[in-house]
Amino acid sequence: MMDMMRNEELPDAVARMVRLQQGLLAAGFAYALGDIDTWPRGPVVLLRDDRYVVLAYADLDNPTAVQGLWHRVLGHVKSAGMILVGDASVDDPRVQTAFAAIGGTVAYLDPAGHVALRSGTPTPPELFAEATFPTFLAAVRNGQGAEIDAGAVLRTQMTAAERTPARAGIPWLTYGFIALCVLIAAIDFLQPKDPATHLSAISTWGILYGPWVRGGEWYRLLSHGVLHGGVIHLFMNMLALYFIGPMLEAWQGRGRLALIFAYSVLLGGILCLLIDPTTPSLGASGGLFGLLGAIGAILVRYGPGMAPDARKGMTTWLLRMLAINAFISMMPGIAWMAHLGGLVGGFALTWLIARPPGEPQPISAPRWAAVAGVLLVTVFLAMTVIGRIPLPQ
Repeated sequence: MMDMMRNEELPDAVARMVRLQQGLLAAGFAYALGDIDTWPRGPVVLLRDDRYVVLAYADLDNPTAVQGLWHRVLGHVKSAGMILVGDASVDDPRVQTAFAAIGGTVAYLDPAGHVALRSGTPTPPELFAEATFPTFLAAVRNGQGAEIDAGAVLRTQMTAAERTPARAGIPWLTYGFIALCVLIAAIDFLQPKDPATHLSAISTWGILYGPWVRGGEWYRLLSHGVLHGGVIHLFMNMLALYFIGPMLEAWQGRGRLALIFAYSVLLGGILCLLIDPTTPSLGASGGLFGLLGAIGAILVRYGPGMAPDARKGMTTWLLRMLAINAFISMMPGIAWMAHLGGLVGGFALTWLIARPPGEPQPISAPRWAAVAGVLLVTVFLAMTVIGRIPLPQ
């Protein structure tokens, strides 16, 4: 434990949080996450040179209240530390209990200015070194950053683009696609079915069927991804998308997510036409498998920079999902070709265009060139596959 500012009481916890934010801003940090509606009591995340500091009020009776945010940050960055500001003394046994529950590198600042510091993984910012942290607190107490209007800075910086995965916002693309699929399913339900094909007009328009694609209706390679063969099929796919989509939308942004999903549906459709062109198929599962492939590519590329526990947990979850869905793919009536093609397509494209989770990194020109090359090869593959399908009678 380090003792700082022993002779004078600091203001209440909220005011101390504001002073610490002013000091961090003066030291070159910027806000990466913060809600102006809950500020100054709500938690904030600041960053400098890819090193993150989480600052939060410590409710020692419920230390896990900040655990979700903290673990989200730990799962996506290489260097992070947390500062907790509370009303209890550092000698309160609940402080150590909170440290054990939260994990990582955590500092606790009590009303008298005493500090308890626990080191952990990942590597914390230099600010949390035992020789540096007291110096920072002393500078704050001596007025460092006191002239900064932290609330105004937060408001300004939170209008900029997302800085971290913790500030993901509403996953509009995921929710929009779910709404589209539900709307199309409702139309399909209300429309009369053709006695010969048992398909509605909208399903007939969009279903993937090799001879119709061979006849010039190439759009079916994508349109089949928004159609479903009943309530259960729709529910299972949309439930999976509801859980997977927002995470990837936060990690990679809407543009990348849309590109990955569409390409996965496309490649899954091509593989269906290659192996069984005369069996109609429909559903978003090729795109969903593409999202699983995307998570795999991100873990391979950026997993070494994640917190070990977060990387292990995500890898375990992904392997379980793949095992379960591999079993489902073997069931009768399931287009396993779409699943396999989507998985491969999602992994390959994500490998080319992925950014570090949550970082605002545009796709570079060389990577766009690589994507263009992949798309050209895919078009050539599609032409070759479709050219072998017999023309519709």
